[in-house]
Amino acid sequence: MTTLGYSDIPLGPNEIRLVSLESSEEGGAQDKWKIRVVNLADEAASYYAVSYRWGAPLLEGRFKTMTNDPISPIQFNNSVVKVTKNLSGFLDQVKSDKKLKENEFWIDAICINQSDHKERSHQVSTIMARIYRSAACVIAWLGDADLHTDQSASVDFVSDQSSWKSTAKLFERTYWNRSWIIQELVLPEKVTVRCGKYSINWSVLSKASHNISTGAWREFFYNQATGMESLGSDAKTVRIPQRNYGIPTILEATKESMATEHQTNVLLYTLIRSRDFEATNWEDKVYALMGLIEDSVDVGKMPLLRHEFGEDCSAARTYLKTAIQLLRDCEELLILSCAEGTSFQHVKINAGILPSWVPDWSEPSPLGLRVTEGEIARWPAVVDEEKLTVAIGDLKVDEISFRGEPKRDI
Repeated sequence: MTTLGYSDIPLGPNEIRLVSLESSEEGGAQDKWKIRVVNLADEAASYYAVSYRWGAPLLEGRFKTMTNDPISPIQFNNSVVKVTKNLSGFLDQVKSDKKLKENEFWIDAICINQSDHKERSHQVSTIMARIYRSAACVIAWLGDADLHTDQSASVDFVSDQSSWKSTAKLFERTYWNRSWIIQELVLPEKVTVRCGKYSINWSVLSKASHNISTGAWREFFYNQATGMESLGSDAKTVRIPQRNYGIPTILEATKESMATEHQTNVLLYTLIRSRDFEATNWEDKVYALMGLIEDSVDVGKMPLLRHEFGEDCSAARTYLKTAIQLLRDCEELLILSCAEGTSFQHVKINAGILPSWVPDWSEPSPLGLRVTEGEIARWPAVVDEEKLTVAIGDLKVDEISFRGEPKRDI
């Protein structure tokens, strides 16, 4: 059986492919899917966009050996597309759910020709945000259910201690670590979170996250969720739920910023909030957030933030161009507090280090220094792109007695 011929279903500039279930039989041996092209400007085009992680949804149990490679064949008439095991789990849910199976879906691994770099670049950098914003609903797929998922769906949060353990396990899902989920969950009007056959409205999960991460329950939840022996004694395992249960609150804060802040500030603030999120390609720590501002800012006036197919889009060039653009547009120096120093840089530019004033967003652990004045003053910066230097006005406040490596000394 041949691979799906994407050349037979080409895309125009504002077009996307949608996939839906054509026929299904018990056992799945004869399941068939179909694919069609629609224009995003067509108001009659109603679809669900799927937000998911390509790899294993959990790093333990039966999921531990799950590969990131596309190995599960999905049949389209006489051709196939191979998808990852995690995505295959979602498609199985579509086949078994009467409501889901009636819908069309936009799923990047199927609807974008992954072998066509130009098409992939256009879909990801130019219209990805519009795809999620225009969806009737975005489904955040956390992966197949396990024993903890079944338990968290059936117990009383207040009276049953085991529910806290189950919730901690839900937030251990690797889905929450992705940089791309920020735009995928912030931009659409409706989001449903799904784990196996269980689903919950995003607003409910967001309210629970807010109460857990900011309210009186915070310490109680942490003690209950991480103090149980079955969660393991490894420090990294313990920290995962503590970090992740605040992510819905972070995303809601991003929505508020989009409504109230200058949009270049939105990009900077979100870069700071998402510092410890993950991206397979380090440059995507920036590009995964561009959809938050592309409709609100004349990108033509921000040429350094435009992503063109074929240009140098390495992490180093991306971080450098982003720093220059934000220094020019934000007229403040907050971005300099994010620069960790050369000792903590991972990316290189022209076989050398980044300029000291450019944050390396691939470094997940921020220095921890924060601006403390009540209102951030405007300090316009002049950037010399040839010499890679920044010139700003100065104000002497004191003299430095000695210096050291900040993280190590603190």
